[in-house]
Formats: sequence, C-alpha cells, structure tokens
Amino acid sequence: RGVGLKALAAVGSADWTYWLILWTVQGLTQGFAVFISRYFGKQDYRNLNKTIAMSTMLCTIIGIVMTAIGLFVANPLLVLLKTPGDIIDNAVVYLTTMIAGTLIVTAYNMAAAILRAFGDGKSPLIAMVIAALMNVGLDLLFVLVFHWGVFGAAIASVTAQLFSFLF
Repeated sequence: RGVGLKALAAVGSADWTYWLILWTVQGLTQGFAVFISRYFGKQDYRNLNKTIAMSTMLCTIIGIVMTAIGLFVANPLLVLLKTPGDIIDNAVVYLTTMIAGTLIVTAYNMAAAILRAFGDGKSPLIAMVIAALMNVGLDLLFVLVFHWGVFGAAIASVTAQLFSFLF
C-alpha cells in the first residue's frame, strides 16, 4: 500500500532469485554444522575449533564471491527472466541491495548453525523472532515514513538480519 503494485511486483520478481543465494548459504552452513556437531559430541575441541575457523573462513570467501557474482549478474538475470520493463529498475534495486547483504546473512546462518550444533536451538529462534519484528517495523519506517520504496524494504531486511546475527 505504501509504494504501489508495481513496487510489490518488482520485489516479487526479484525475491525468488535472491532465495537461490539464501538457500545456497543455508545449505553450506548446515553442512559445516554436521562436522561441528560431530566434534562437539566427541569433545574433540581441537578439531572443533579448527572446523569452526575453517567454516567461518570458507563462508566468508564464498559469501564474498557470491556477492560479487550476484551483483554482476543481477540485472542480466532479471532481463533473462523477462522481468517487465516497467518494474525492472525497482527489481534490480531490490535484488542488488539484498545481494549486498549476503555476508550478513551468511554470518547469521553460520552462527545459528554453530549454536544448533552445540544443542542450542533457542537462541537462533529468538534471533529470528527479533529479526522478523524488526523487519516489519523497519519496513514501515523506511517505506511509509522515509519513502525509500523497494530500497527501503531491502535495507530493512538486511538491517534486521544484521541485528539477528549480532544477537
């Protein structure tokens, strides 16, 4: 309601493309968590620390590479997907803003995976609830008050994800 149907269509057209990155990050971090939980269960803290350090390093490298590639191919990909001309500019703004936050999403997912591997599923859940509430509040602020449009919606999501990681 705050920005119109074309803005909603732009977000919808870009959102699933962004989910490809998000699913990759989630799969990667959950895969690392398998090894972390195994070493934690064995109380092999030497290998546990090495695995966490290597997982963090790999997530950082992969996050940077995914961000760079994503920013480079965002516009051509939306063109390839035949995004209508009247919404493509907003779709590109939304997608590139979300992609720019890939390292933040990767950091949250890695931290949450480590906590779950240690048996703490409550903290990641609380972080997600905080992020969801914060995202709604920031969406209202950035879109309806500041009139930032789809950029405001994307920045609200990335900011909420940053706070979920920090929690």
